[in-house]
Amino acid sequence: MISEFLVNQDRSGPPMGLIFAVNMLAHTDLGDTFSFEEISAWLKEAGLANPRRIDPGGPVGLVMADKP
Repeated sequence: MISEFLVNQDRSGPPMGLIFAVNMLAHTDLGDTFSFEEISAWLKEAGLANPRRIDPGGPVGLVMADKP
């Protein structure tokens, strides 16, 4: 399970995720936030299956995947 300030695939929102991306970029060399689609692709590349997004409410989303 991954907890992340998920942003839209086109980086148009949501505002909290975009603000967090700016904060990460200001304080780290390669800081950013990522979309569900990006994280899902990484999980599949790592051999995990069935990536899915869970919206618990609030600014942070969860991404869950299964180990086959």
